[in-house]
Amino acid sequence: MTLPDKTRTLAEAWLGKADGDLLAARGLIADPGIPAWIVGFHLQQAVEKAWKGRLVLVSIRPPPIHDLRTLIETRDPQALDSEVVARR
Repeated sequence: MTLPDKTRTLAEAWLGKADGDLLAARGLIADPGIPAWIVGFHLQQAVEKAWKGRLVLVSIRPPPIHDLRTLIETRDPQALDSEVVARR
């Protein structure tokens, strides 16, 4: 499946931001003076941004929300399932 350049660019942007948050969490967790909630915040952000990138890849516009449960439920199961099957 070939993605339009705009879609690929947007997905890569979301995934790049997710990588940044993951990198931040890894750096912060090494410092015992950093509260766990700050590390957790960056981990939550990494998951959120990675999922939004995933939604873009299956042509779903990510909603402007931060609740992971709601965000993960905002998807087209058929689109995700058909892509998984297509890659096998």
